[in-house]
Amino acid sequence: GLITERHFLSASRPWPGYQTDYRPLIEFVRTNGLPVIAANAPRRYVNRVSRLGPDALDDLPAAAKEWLPPLPYGEATPAYREKFHRFFVDVTGADVFVHDGENGEDAEMQNLELSETAKAKREKDFDRLLSAQSLWDAAMAHAIGRVIRRQPESLILHISGKFHSEEGLGIPEHVDDYQPGTKFRTVVMDTSENFTAFDPAYEGRGDFVILTDPDLLKARKPRHHP
Repeated sequence: GLITERHFLSASRPWPGYQTDYRPLIEFVRTNGLPVIAANAPRRYVNRVSRLGPDALDDLPAAAKEWLPPLPYGEATPAYREKFHRFFVDVTGADVFVHDGENGEDAEMQNLELSETAKAKREKDFDRLLSAQSLWDAAMAHAIGRVIRRQPESLILHISGKFHSEEGLGIPEHVDDYQPGTKFRTVVMDTSENFTAFDPAYEGRGDFVILTDPDLLKARKPRHHP
């Protein structure tokens, strides 16, 4: 009641899908007097990491660091790193670690086409993007842990893109670091052409997996952010 919804939307810059995807939930909790926690790290600091690396956060003033998880925040686990690598290849069409020789002749051909400098830059860019992604995960996990410490009996519903939590990777891993012993369940939603029957390929993505009609998303712009 302090500000109007129009000013709230202007200040928060919500995604295009806010009206259909998020507003019903926000209005429900507002009507029922339930707290809403903004869990993301500010975009400007995530962007700083993607450009300069995680050490660039050390130069921020103390007031800015209050919006972040304790530094240094946790790095991506090997499993999460591999998952993010697959995403990176799908989006950019360029492999990162072709010089390892794991892709056989294709890797050797790419090696010949890439200079050592170019390969080093590609790996560095990938590492910075992964660090930025991990900052998002760590910030959200730290926000969850902060609520649990204040109110140990709380039931928290956290909403995020599925990449941040599916397969128990990302946020769940950081929650376990910040607040060991926390009990949680992940609900992963995805689209499937055969959504009327469960596809075994989705096994293990979450404790619960909900498959929906892909036609529902055709009118929306594709988003490459995981």
